[in-house]
Amino acid sequence: MCKMAHFRNCDPGTADQEYCIFHKPNKSEEEAREFYNKFVLEFFGYKLPWNKGWVFAEEIDAGGFVFPEYRDMNFSYSHFKKPAKFTDATFENDADFTGATFEDNADFSGAVFNKDAKFDNSKFNGEVYFGWSSALFTNPRRLLSQI
Repeated sequence: MCKMAHFRNCDPGTADQEYCIFHKPNKSEEEAREFYNKFVLEFFGYKLPWNKGWVFAEEIDAGGFVFPEYRDMNFSYSHFKKPAKFTDATFENDADFTGATFEDNADFSGAVFNKDAKFDNSKFNGEVYFGWSSALFTNPRRLLSQI
């Protein structure tokens, strides 16, 4: 059983392992690709020809997810139509939300940003939580200049 099962958002196909693919730290290149594909399928992300980023029509609960260093894993210019929860998530690479639009609440409380957190020109139409006492940033000055 996944050690992070308490988040209640494990990948059913790998939940019987020590860590499911969503919560597994230090993913290999193959595991990172699997994570990416399953993340997009799980949250029904899609791209439109006229939009640079992903569109997520449903709520995202990525609590505790470990986002790997993977070339296609960024959220720049994405559109989050429902609440987006990234509580206690770890971003091993840059967390790129440049130009993203959050129509509802966005929660990054307890998130760990191992590299840059990029929110340039992002729009937050709901409330946004970073939980300043619990989130970890490698470059907080850069983040604060953006929001």
